[in-house]
Amino acid sequence: LQKRKFLSQIGTEDEKTRLRINPSLPLNRCSIVDAKRPYLVKRATNKKDSCSIDVMYFQGKSESVLGRLQTSGVLSSPPRPSVVPFQSSDMARLSRQEFSERILAQNVIFVDWDLCQLSASNLEKYLGQGIHILVDTSVPAAKSLSFGGSYITPRGRLYHVDVHCRDVALCQTHIKQHFDKACQEYGEVITFCVMLIDPSLKSNCKTFCVEELGLVHLPHDHTFMAITFGIGRDFLSRL
Repeated sequence: LQKRKFLSQIGTEDEKTRLRINPSLPLNRCSIVDAKRPYLVKRATNKKDSCSIDVMYFQGKSESVLGRLQTSGVLSSPPRPSVVPFQSSDMARLSRQEFSERILAQNVIFVDWDLCQLSASNLEKYLGQGIHILVDTSVPAAKSLSFGGSYITPRGRLYHVDVHCRDVALCQTHIKQHFDKACQEYGEVITFCVMLIDPSLKSNCKTFCVEELGLVHLPHDHTFMAITFGIGRDFLSRL
């Protein structure tokens, strides 16, 4: 209990400091919270659980993964729309309610732990940061969106793949294309961090990555909650 109070106090003081430094910060926020530690945002008001985020880690040598990618397929199913790099014209399909409200939750996206609203300006920002964005070609509304990017950690290269969809075959297609890009660019051992918004895809994703692509599953799975919340008036009065 003492640990919970301590962590909650740290979060509160951090929020106060941010608002003192920049009073113009929006009072409506998005955040990723450990599903086992909801007390970290207990002082927030109007909390809404946007979605759960399942995080899994896999590792493999790029040459070996590339060989598997050339032969592995997605699940047998009716023809699926193709998945292509995002262009500004795709925003019209992503903005439709069929995607922004039924595939996403509260219109929230996440990119390597960064949570924000889906918008043209935010997608352009990520493109400018070198993030690889993929979207399917479904009309009139898109059915999937994903982000991929890489950086070096003390334990080697990590490539994050953040998939926003609720279809097994589309999810696998996004993963394959991001993995292929990563392995083509980096000839080394790569750790892949795969993040999904639909819990029902987790088991299939794990089987696909291990059995079809030959990756080693690292035992660091965890579930987080993406939430939206407001900073209450009582909190502001204590600044």
